[in-house]
Amino acid sequence: MRETTAKHYTRHRAAWRKGWGALFLGWFIFSLTGCVYLRLLEFQNQLAQFDQFFRVEVDGRFILHILEPKITSQDLIYLSSLEPSRREAEESGETWYYVFQKLRSDSSLDNPDTHITFALRFSEKQRLTAVTFSPLFLKIVPPEFLEQSIRSLGHADVDRKKRQLRANPESLPRITQALPGRSEIVQGLGDPFATEVKDQSDCLMYRYRLQPPDGGKDEDKEERRKAVVELLFNPLNGKLTKMDANFAGLKITIHYEKLAAPGSPQSVKGGAGG
Repeated sequence: MRETTAKHYTRHRAAWRKGWGALFLGWFIFSLTGCVYLRLLEFQNQLAQFDQFFRVEVDGRFILHILEPKITSQDLIYLSSLEPSRREAEESGETWYYVFQKLRSDSSLDNPDTHITFALRFSEKQRLTAVTFSPLFLKIVPPEFLEQSIRSLGHADVDRKKRQLRANPESLPRITQALPGRSEIVQGLGDPFATEVKDQSDCLMYRYRLQPPDGGKDEDKEERRKAVVELLFNPLNGKLTKMDANFAGLKITIHYEKLAAPGSPQSVKGGAGG
């Protein structure tokens, strides 16, 4: 198990994009006024001092521990307009689970082992204290790439008019960790919903839906529950170059080639035809 001190940032709805990435904790920011917005700004300021306010734990999962919590559970509901798939009460707080169910090419639900889950831990005072990314998510965003993405949010440029965040990856240390290859990703995530050519790259498309509370259905929010992950590969060497994702309104783009150190190895399980 690896532990480092770390920090993060959050924001919401349909329009968040930071040129190269970060995930779930980006589910907050701007478009807001009053106390909620001020708490989000405090959270971003903490991210700018990452090591002082956050700790990262990797034990197969990726856990972001928030040492001085700011965001409340009601902030999250207000910003997302979506209830978690389930809640579990605990002695010292509560954990919310957002379960994204993978869809097969015929739009039926795939095996539960292929679903991607995010867990949010709240204190007794309903403050967000930790966010956990499931091992399956790390199949497409390795821990080092995820941590750098989160760290970058503290220095991201904010465009409130467009509701966008943009971070400059050139200012961050390059990562030497090997990226997963195409065959390794398919082995971990299962067969894609579709394959296509996009931007002169080979593209694997995965579709998910956020499981509603108690496994029920809320037709009014079905459109908002949709999630899509597109993974682009260099057609010449099969290297993973980019991820475009939209998890129920959270938009994420990671340009892997801008984060990886020159000459960084691709996973040996990867390949153009995998």
